[in-house]
Amino acid sequence: LANLELDLNDSDRLMALRPELSRPPEAEAPPRYLWLTRLTVAEGKATEFAALYKRVIRAHEAHADGQTWLAYANVIGGNGSELLLMYGFDRFADLDGWPSRREVLTALIGEVEAGRLSAALSAVSSTTTSLWHLEPALSQLQPK
Repeated sequence: LANLELDLNDSDRLMALRPELSRPPEAEAPPRYLWLTRLTVAEGKATEFAALYKRVIRAHEAHADGQTWLAYANVIGGNGSELLLMYGFDRFADLDGWPSRREVLTALIGEVEAGRLSAALSAVSSTTTSLWHLEPALSQLQPK
């Protein structure tokens, strides 16, 4: 790993799936689009963030329209406190059916507790989002 790290540029990074922070989709085919959330956890708050975020996962598991996503963390390169959350979809109309995190939390734990949990998450992390499009002609996707 040390040799690999020496060969990386400042912008290169190696990431690993964080299954305990993911809700994997059942679909085998790659989605056409990714809603990518870059989440940075405040220094020294990783354990607190993980505990809070596991409550969000449980809420989505219990919700009829709960989201699915994959969470990746930096292994080499980049900011070690950064996570990438990837939400896949095939049509922009799919976004209309996505419930907000607050909706999902409110349905499970009530509005007051959902507000507290959301505030606690915001206090220990920050996010930016971007939208990505799959280019099959430029990809080498291997079926399982």
